[in-house]
Amino acid sequence: MDAAWTAEALRALAERYAERYANPRSRELVLRHALRDAPDPGWAVATLRTWMIVRRGFAAWCRERGIDVPAPAGRLPVPGPSARARGMPDADHAAWLAQARREPEPWRTYWLVVSDLGLRESEALALRAGDVDWAPGQEAVRVRGKGGRERLVPIFPEMACWRALKRLTRGRPPGAWLFATQRTRGRPPRPSAARDRMARLCRRAGLVDAAGRPRYGVHSLRHTAARRWLAQGADVRTVQRLLGHAHLSTTEVYVEMDAAWIRADFGRAVRGR
Repeated sequence: MDAAWTAEALRALAERYAERYANPRSRELVLRHALRDAPDPGWAVATLRTWMIVRRGFAAWCRERGIDVPAPAGRLPVPGPSARARGMPDADHAAWLAQARREPEPWRTYWLVVSDLGLRESEALALRAGDVDWAPGQEAVRVRGKGGRERLVPIFPEMACWRALKRLTRGRPPGAWLFATQRTRGRPPRPSAARDRMARLCRRAGLVDAAGRPRYGVHSLRHTAARRWLAQGADVRTVQRLLGHAHLSTTEVYVEMDAAWIRADFGRAVRGR
């Protein structure tokens, strides 16, 4: 099988599949995932489902032409009550964070921002210096999420990312990409670069499975942040706004709402009467 021809065929199929999405950002997301040979361990259920559908479609397309291309096995994952958050336990997050703090800038700050604020990898990479508002009492990061929706995520001095952002934004023009590197010549790195670095961080921290594969992806940090906010007493509606979810049902699947958390939250409501 001609590898170059196969890659071209995959791109053509992914482009046709992406045409059903009116939003350019959605089309770009579909194309990026369709061209991956394997899923990221930190993907959300909906993202994994999209990848499996596109890859299976490509395999069927190839079989019609007498070409054998492997397709993802197993049932399609279905978002719902059975979908559990893939956040990091506290010990794993501490081990990962110790390695992330040793990263060179701007990656060190990138990891602190994603970990503290629960941003999607692409949302963080798209930040500019002017998106960080240092007005006293109104300190926040302006985030551009899915569908072009903007949201403000507050930041506080107690956060690990506070001082890192202070250093990284000092003296930078508002339009400068916050996480630009010398290698990318003033542009932000691609999300694939963040995923590759995340895999290396997991390996350095010993967070791998029996086969040596990283147990977490960049998206795991988003789940971890959501669970931490809930554990610290944040309301689910607040978490929904911070994560940029359009529907509360997405947040309910996204975070791990176990029986202990529900009991504690309901207890606070009862005692507050």
